Amino acid sequence: MLPEKPFIVSIASRDGSAMPDSIATLKDVAEILKRPFVRNFGHGTGLAATRNACMAKLREASPGAKELYVFWLDSDIVIEEDPATIAKYVLEAEEKGVSFTGAYCSLNPDTHEMGFSVSDQDGLTLSQEKLKEYASEPFRLRCKYSGLGLCYLKMPMDYTFRTSGMELEDRLFLIDNPQVDVRYVPIANIHNKLIRLRFR
Repeated sequence: MLPEKPFIVSIASRDGSAMPDSIATLKDVAEILKRPFVRNFGHGTGLAATRNACMAKLREASPGAKELYVFWLDSDIVIEEDPATIAKYVLEAEEKGVSFTGAYCSLNPDTHEMGFSVSDQDGLTLSQEKLKEYASEPFRLRCKYSGLGLCYLKMPMDYTFRTSGMELEDRLFLIDNPQVDVRYVPIANIHNKLIRLRFR
């Protein structure tokens, strides 16, 4: 069973390249929040399967829960943000009943060009310059799409992640769940898998 008011971190891949620093940061976030830290690993082939493995463990540990806040972390994301800032984002998200995502360097599935992992409400992937315009106002930008490698989501517990052709599980999650209101917040990080680039 889950402890009362946990801070849940779900990691849907276990290549281990960035877990130690990021997990240490998120443990500090839990300590600042004065909440039990719950680390939740998923195993499987492909991100949809590993995310579903994470969800299955959470459903088993919290029978009857309809929604849970979950911090999703890909193991190749190195978080460089101050834990106190992330804790502040967590509290604001919960107070407003919304979710949040940080931006990290990503591959655009339509153009196959390097870019960032969030889009605006028109579905346009945002440049680093555009994201900087929103950095001073966290939660102002609502994202139509987002990668799920660095985000805090109000998860519907009955959801099953899926892929469809070239459509990946993160994009389909937001298409399938328009009620999940995802806002952009600036979180300093490095994405090791695609490019060693610090994003602030």
